[in-house]
Amino acid sequence: MTPAAAADPVPARFVRDGASTRQARLVAAALAGAADVGLDPAEYGGAAWAERFRALEDGHATPEQADRLETDLRSAALRFVEALRHGRVRPQTLGYALPPEPFDAKGFVDALAIAADPAVLLDSLAPRDPAYNRLVRALPRLRELAERRRRQPPLPVPTRPLRPGERYAAAPRLAELLATLGDLEEPQRAAAASKVLSPELADALRRFQARHALPQDGVVGRRTVEALNVPLDRRVAQVELALERWRWMPRDLGPRWIVVNVPAQRLEAVEAEPLRVTLAMEVIVGATEEDRRTPVLAARVEALMFSPYWDVPEKLAAQELVRLLARRLDLAEGDGFFVEVDGARLPVGRRTLALVRRGEARLRQRPGPRNSLGPLVVVMPNPSDVYLHGTARPRLFNRNDRALSHGCIRVPEPAALAAFLLAGQPGYDRARIEAAMMRAEPLRVSLATPATVLLVYATATADEDGTLRFWPDLYGADAQLERALSGDRSRSRPPPGAHPPRVREIVRRRARDAATAQGGDAAAAREGAAAADAQPGEATFQADPGAVDVGGGG
Repeated sequence: MTPAAAADPVPARFVRDGASTRQARLVAAALAGAADVGLDPAEYGGAAWAERFRALEDGHATPEQADRLETDLRSAALRFVEALRHGRVRPQTLGYALPPEPFDAKGFVDALAIAADPAVLLDSLAPRDPAYNRLVRALPRLRELAERRRRQPPLPVPTRPLRPGERYAAAPRLAELLATLGDLEEPQRAAAASKVLSPELADALRRFQARHALPQDGVVGRRTVEALNVPLDRRVAQVELALERWRWMPRDLGPRWIVVNVPAQRLEAVEAEPLRVTLAMEVIVGATEEDRRTPVLAARVEALMFSPYWDVPEKLAAQELVRLLARRLDLAEGDGFFVEVDGARLPVGRRTLALVRRGEARLRQRPGPRNSLGPLVVVMPNPSDVYLHGTARPRLFNRNDRALSHGCIRVPEPAALAAFLLAGQPGYDRARIEAAMMRAEPLRVSLATPATVLLVYATATADEDGTLRFWPDLYGADAQLERALSGDRSRSRPPPGAHPPRVREIVRRRARDAATAQGGDAAAAREGAAAADAQPGEATFQADPGAVDVGGGG
């Protein structure tokens, strides 16, 4: 990460011969402007550097004070570049599976001291994903609005929902707020200024509701007014927390990657050259129960598994599906379930289900239209054993709240996702991808071009045009991160999205779960699947089923 030093041996100092260098002043300006990237300037010396430089230039500083200035500026720059590169909080201390990447912060500061343009070097520390840059660009205006609105009283919550045409005494203040936020356009502002809720005001309210993950009904109701009354300083904090989490992510993402933002319940597929989002879709993420949450992690995609088998996790099979299938044995056959004992496939019946309940057999589901994993699984080994996959229940994507899975990500357009990951790979056009998803047996296709999946947690996002969107804090993770940032070192429960206790059990049985239906050696099966670009082979994913609703997927 450290840029190469210049050919001439220039001392890597910010103060030379009793005077501050141009690099020192530029770095100090970046420290004073730390708020622009979601950091607190006070932690890095803020505006005090200008006064200290003036004292030095005026000849009022002693040699000891000059040395102290060098030491202090170097120390502040060191903290600043570490925050930009890794974040202020190490995610590993919070239980997240994001291994630290090597970074020579001291060497980087040395490079800043002799760089032709320190700002360019500092920009190189930023995460690559467009979502980070969009937030950074939107943050200054949000700070300005927060300052302007800081002393405004909250809007009254009506005793009942109010629809267009009804009277709301605070309607003029509502119109002013929506205009300030950019949801009410200036030409419509006059028509929305009365105390009667106008159609123009309802349209603006729908835009606000869309930006805050609320039902877009244009009605002045309790939830909408509560969202309107959230202080903009709180929204600034959400953006800052999102930027902090983005800095946790690895920088080497390869030529293409996939980002799933859990609170937004949205996926974006990104190409590096040129940097752009080429595919986006709404997804289903983990439910809010502690053992069903989608984790924060980064994983490399090894392959795609078309038409996978589903291995029902032991606990789910024994506690839920056995009871369900025992009442509806016909459901088991129609949905492709069978019981496997020592590689032998047996029909689902009361006696074989008893074996599953006792842990002496396992329950599996064949590929097909009712398979809970859908027609595709993105193979991305990770400690939480979560995956991206399809689903047998696409109608769930119509819901506003899609935190429904056991941690995995269900995607509505598996063919489009496969086409993105296999782009440029000979022999895999859209027609062949769709044919692979209709197979009766699995097909594993290794990726010729590497890809990364990022599972991130950001309750604030920004569109390309600067429009900010805010999402519910599904797992209560923002408050926990804020405590960590404020220096709260008290021991607490594992944070939302950290690895749940089931991970240890999953890791212990992964070798067995990766074996084929014929009972082959698990390691050999994995090695053989990776050796060829594409070959038939069974997926034995236990990742995140649809629980009692067997058509749901993970």
